[in-house]
Amino acid sequence: MHKYPPSLNYLLLALFGILSMLGIQHHSMWLDEVNCWLIAKNSHSLSELFHLNRYGGNPMLWDVLLYILTRFTAHPFFIQLLNILLSFLAAFLFLKYSPFTVLQKICILFSYFFFFEYNIISRTYELTWLLLVAFCILLTHPKRNYAAITFILILLANTHLFSLLVSIPLFFITLYFIRKEKETKPKTILLLSCLFLVGLIVSIISIIPAHDTFILQSLNESYFSADRISKASSYFVKGLYPFPDFFTYHFWNTNFIVSYLKPLSIILTAIILLAPITIFYEKYLLLLFFYISNFSIVISLFMLKLFTGTRYMGYSFMILLVALWLATDERFKSTPKFIQPWSALLLKVNKIVAKPFLWSIIGTQLLVGVCTYYMALKIPFSEGANVAEIIYKWFPPNTTVMVVPANSGPAVSAYLKREVYYPELNSYGTFYQWNAHPVLSNKELGKRIITTLNSDTSHFNAIVISLAYDSIESLQHSLEFGFDTTMYYMYKKAIINNGIITGENYVIYSLESHNPTNSVNTSSK
Repeated sequence: MHKYPPSLNYLLLALFGILSMLGIQHHSMWLDEVNCWLIAKNSHSLSELFHLNRYGGNPMLWDVLLYILTRFTAHPFFIQLLNILLSFLAAFLFLKYSPFTVLQKICILFSYFFFFEYNIISRTYELTWLLLVAFCILLTHPKRNYAAITFILILLANTHLFSLLVSIPLFFITLYFIRKEKETKPKTILLLSCLFLVGLIVSIISIIPAHDTFILQSLNESYFSADRISKASSYFVKGLYPFPDFFTYHFWNTNFIVSYLKPLSIILTAIILLAPITIFYEKYLLLLFFYISNFSIVISLFMLKLFTGTRYMGYSFMILLVALWLATDERFKSTPKFIQPWSALLLKVNKIVAKPFLWSIIGTQLLVGVCTYYMALKIPFSEGANVAEIIYKWFPPNTTVMVVPANSGPAVSAYLKREVYYPELNSYGTFYQWNAHPVLSNKELGKRIITTLNSDTSHFNAIVISLAYDSIESLQHSLEFGFDTTMYYMYKKAIINNGIITGENYVIYSLESHNPTNSVNTSSK
C-alpha cells in the first residue's frame, strides 16, 4: 500500500465531486438514460417493470433502483444524482483502499470511463464499478467475509450481461480461497454456492429477451460478417485506448486508432493480449480471470446485435484494474509448474514491459477523460432537453407533440414530463420498446400524423423529427400535400442541431389551425 497524506484523498474526492456535479448540470440525457427512467416511472409494480424491460436484454438491478427512486420523484435529474452518488462512493472507496500510487489513482479517477462515460452518463456501469471496487476490498482484506463477497457478486451478476460474465470467474476464485483456507464449513460453502446460483438464474431470466426484440435479429447474420469481426477485434483497443476522433463533431463512440491507424490497432491488440502473461505469470488465477472474463465478453459482442458503444469496451479496463488490484495480495501467488522454467525470463520482460504498458493505458485514459469532459461542457450531448424547452416557450400547454422516429422521442418526452405521439407505433407514450417493429414509409407515417391531427382537439400541434431520420424533406412533403391547407398550415419552427448524439438533433414543425377559435376536429366536420 502506497502511503501519502489522507487529506489528499479528500481533496481529490472533493474535486471529483464538484466536477461531476458541474458535468451533469451541463449534460442533457439521451435515449439510453431516460428510457430506463421512463419505464421505471410508468411501472406500477415490479412485475410490470419486469414485463416492460423484457426487450432490453439486461438484468434488473439498476431498473429496480430507478423504480424505487421514481416512487418519490418524477424529475429525471434524480437519475443523474443517483449515478453521481454511486460514482462518488466508488471514488471514495477506490482512493481509500486501492493499492495504486497517488499518481495512478489520479489517472484512474479522472479516466475516460470513471470521469465521463460511466459518471456523467447515467447508466448501470457505475454500479458495476462500485461493486467491483467493493469486491476487491473484501477479497484483499486479511480476514475475508465470504458471505459479503458472495452477496456483492450476486448484485454484480444482476447489473449487466457483461457484469454477469465477469462475476462467474470471480466467484470461482472466491470458492478456490474458501476451500484453500479450510475454515468455512462445507454446509456454508454449499449455501453460498446455491445463493450465487440463484442470483445467476434470476439474472439470466431477466436477460432473456422477448422473441421480437431487435437483439435477436443478428442471429441470422453471417458469422463472418464485417460487423461481427469489427466489434470483436476492436474490443481491447477501444476499451484500453478509447481515443475518440475529436476531428469529427459527433465524436462519441468513435475511436481514432481503430478508424485511421489500423496497423497500430493490430499491434496494440497483440501487446494487450500478451502483456498480462508477463504481469500475472506468478498469479495464474488472475491471468485466467483476465482472459476468461474478456473473451466471454468478446464472444458476446461477436454473437449479439449490439452497437459498438465504447461503454461496452470499458469492461476491459475494469477487468485489468481488478486484476492489478488483486495481484497485490500475496495470497494469490502461485506459479504453475510449466511456467516455472520461464520465470526468470518473464521477470526480465516484466521489468521492461509492465510499467510502459500500464502507464500508456492510464495516461491515455486521463487525457481522453479530461478532453471529453471539457468537450461535453461546451457541446450539448442530446438536444432533447432543448427541444422540450422550445416547446414549453413557443407552444401552448395543450399542444400535441409528435416525434419521428420513435427512438428519438424519450429524450424529448422525459424533459417535457408528458406523453408524446409516436406515428411509427401509432400510439401515445413516453418510453421506447426495443422490439423489431415494422419500418413505415414516409407516406404511411404522413397518413398516421394526419389522422391524429384530424382527431385531435388541440389548435396547435408540433412535429419533432430527428435530423438523422432518412428523407426528412420527403416526409415534410407527404405532410404538406396530405392535408387540407384551407383548414391548417405547416411551417418549420426551428432546427436544433448542436448535439453530440447524431440521432438526437431535431427539426421542429408547427401545424396550426386557421381557425383559432375552433379545434382541428371541429373544423373538419
